[in-house]
Amino acid sequence: MKSLLTAGCLALFLGVACSDGSRTSQEAPPFPGAGLLLISIDTLRADRLGCYGYDRGTSPNLDALAEESVLFTEMYSNSPKTASAHMSLFTSLLPTVHKVRNQSKRLGLSTPALAKNRLTIAQILNRNGYWNACIAGGGNIQPDMGFARGFRNRFESALWDIKRVVDRALDRLDQAQEAGQPPFVFMHTYQVHGPYLPPSEYEKRFAPSPSPLIGARVALYRDLPFNKQWSIMNRGPGNDETKAYWYGKENFDENEARYLSDLYDGEIAYTDAQLGRMIESLRESGQLDNLIVVIVADHGEEFLEHGDFEHDQLFSEHLHVPCIIRLPGGALGGTEVTGMASLIDIMPTLLELLDIEGPPTMAGTSLVSAMMTGHTDGKPVVSERVMFPGDYKASLRNENSSVIFHATEARLDAYNLIEDPGETISVFETADFSAPAAAKLKHSLGQAFHNRDALDKEDAGGSIVVDESRLEELQALGYVDGDASDFEIPEGTPLDHWPDG
Repeated sequence: MKSLLTAGCLALFLGVACSDGSRTSQEAPPFPGAGLLLISIDTLRADRLGCYGYDRGTSPNLDALAEESVLFTEMYSNSPKTASAHMSLFTSLLPTVHKVRNQSKRLGLSTPALAKNRLTIAQILNRNGYWNACIAGGGNIQPDMGFARGFRNRFESALWDIKRVVDRALDRLDQAQEAGQPPFVFMHTYQVHGPYLPPSEYEKRFAPSPSPLIGARVALYRDLPFNKQWSIMNRGPGNDETKAYWYGKENFDENEARYLSDLYDGEIAYTDAQLGRMIESLRESGQLDNLIVVIVADHGEEFLEHGDFEHDQLFSEHLHVPCIIRLPGGALGGTEVTGMASLIDIMPTLLELLDIEGPPTMAGTSLVSAMMTGHTDGKPVVSERVMFPGDYKASLRNENSSVIFHATEARLDAYNLIEDPGETISVFETADFSAPAAAKLKHSLGQAFHNRDALDKEDAGGSIVVDESRLEELQALGYVDGDASDFEIPEGTPLDHWPDG
C-alpha cells in the first residue's frame, strides 16, 4: 500500500498532475447516488490479512482490492460480540445505547429489540431511494432484533456457506440494477467463525499437521454441510457434549492453538477466494465502479494470546478488525489512513460519502476528512462486552495505551501498548497514564448511559424471546452460556461497581 499523497498533490482531485508526476481523473467525495455494498466477515482479525502485514498468503484478493481502496490501519470494534458489534455498525451507537446484545440463557434468552428512535443505516438509505437487501449468516443477526428495519422485506438470515452468500448477494445487486435504484446490499458471513472446517484444499494448504485431538474432530466433521458443521460446535451428535468441536477447550494447549489457528487461516483463504470471485464478477459486469465497497469485521478471534479461544475479551486480537473501503472508480486507491477509528464511525462516513444527512443520534465521526489527510483525529475507542445484568466489561483504547474495566470484579487493568503491545502485563498501579485514561473511560461510559436513558424516555424499545428453533441455532453458535463530568451519571449501571480510589 502506498501512503496518502501529500498536500502538494491535492490537485489529484482535479485530475491534473501531482508533484510526483502521476496523473489521475479520480473524483473526490462525495458520490451522490452511488451504490453501497457493505460486507461483514464475522470473526476476522485484521492481522491475518496480507494488507495488514500477514505473510501466509491468506488474502491475495483482498490485498489486491486494498491497493485500489482506502485502508484504515487502526479500526477497532466496539464489542467482541456479534449482535452488539453489528448494531453499532448499523446505528453509530455504542452497545450500551442501542442495547442490542447477544442472546443469553442467563437473561432468559431475550435481548432488547432496537428502539424505534435508534435509526439504522438501512432505514436512512431506504428513505433516500435506495434498493436495500440483506444476506446475513443467521445466529445473532436476526430481524426481530431490529436488523431487518429498512430492508423492505428483502432480509435473509441463514447459516449458508460463503459461496452461496456471494451468489445471493450478486443476485440482489442485479435485482437492484433492474429496479433502476441505487443498491444497498449488506452481506454477512460466518465462514471464518468457528468451528474452523475449511474445504479440503485449504485445510491441506494451511493446516497440514493436525494435532491429535482437534485433528480427529476435523476429520469427523469436515464433510458436513455448513449449517450442520455449526450444530456440532458446542454439542456433538445426540447432544453428546464430549463430541463437540470445542469440548474441553479450557485444557487445549499450544499445539491445539497452533492447529486451530492454521485452520482459521484456511477459512480466511477460502473466504478471500469467494470474495475475489465476487469482485471480479462486479468488475466484468461494470457494476463495481458505481459502488462503494466496504470490507469490515465485527470482531476478531483469540488463540490463547490471553488464555482462551474465540472472542470473549477486550484485547487487540478481539477488537482490531480490517476496514477496506473501495470508492467508485477506485478514487483515493492505495491510501492508508492511520490513527484510531471504530465501527461507530462507519455509518457517518458512508452517509457523508453518499451526500446523505444522518440522524442526530449518531455517536461516531465521519472519516471522510481522514481519507484526505491520511490520519484520523485519534479519538480513543470505547468497546463493551455487554451481558447484563452483572456481567460487563468495557475498555478505552488509544494509540499508546488501553484500559479495561471489569465490573464484576470492580477492577481496572491498564497496558502500555508501546512497551507491551501484546497487553500481557497490567501496569495500572504504576503507569502515569492509567488514572487519566481510566477517568476518560468512566466519563465516556457515563455519557453513554446518560444518552441511553435520555433516548429511553422517548422509546425504550421492546423485548424479544427466542423460540425453540432459534434456541437450537444459538446453542450451536456458542452464544448460550449455562447459566467526573458535565452530566449526572445514572445509577443502576455497571459504573456502580467502579473501583474506589
